[in-house]
Amino acid sequence: MIEHYYQIQKINLKHNMLPHMAAGAVCLFVSPLMIGMRNLDFYQTAKVIEMFFSLFGILLFVPVFMPEVNESVRDLIASKREPTGSLLFMRFLTSLFLTVAILSGFLLALCFGNCEFSFYQGFYGGMANCLFLGGMGMLFFSLFNHMALAYMMPVLYYLICYGGGKKYLGKFYLFSMMWGSFEEKHFIMAGAVIMVLLAIAYRSWKRN
Repeated sequence: MIEHYYQIQKINLKHNMLPHMAAGAVCLFVSPLMIGMRNLDFYQTAKVIEMFFSLFGILLFVPVFMPEVNESVRDLIASKREPTGSLLFMRFLTSLFLTVAILSGFLLALCFGNCEFSFYQGFYGGMANCLFLGGMGMLFFSLFNHMALAYMMPVLYYLICYGGGKKYLGKFYLFSMMWGSFEEKHFIMAGAVIMVLLAIAYRSWKRN
């Protein structure tokens, strides 16, 4: 059984996640050149985490459903004895592990850069934003089977937050830490979990 799941994860990494892993690694290594990561105060560090790293959620979680873009692949997956929901959940766990690894590396770079921040708040807030944007992309792909829409909607939400979102989005405003508030992250994390579960459940039901 363990060998079976290992092979599934291996195929997912090789044929689905490899380009996104490479893009994430490149962004991580060039981030010191793209944004300031040294001697930042708490609010500047929160801004870097929320406005830069949040985008990794779109990069790493939306591809969970990417193999299903091809109808022949969807039919092949549906014909296997392995439940579709299990396959999707294992792909999600792969993306989750990659996000945790990259975020941890990103936060360690901030630590070595002598930035002022709480590692717990930085990690939780970064993961909440990533899961929220990624979960939104997963949900839209699950509902409409359209990869462009799956990328576009979380990007649009991000841009709304970047604009006047603080006034209109309330507890689901992505950039609350840079304004000194952490409470919103619990609502964002809850919303993220709900969207991910709905996306996987609906996609599984649709294929069975």
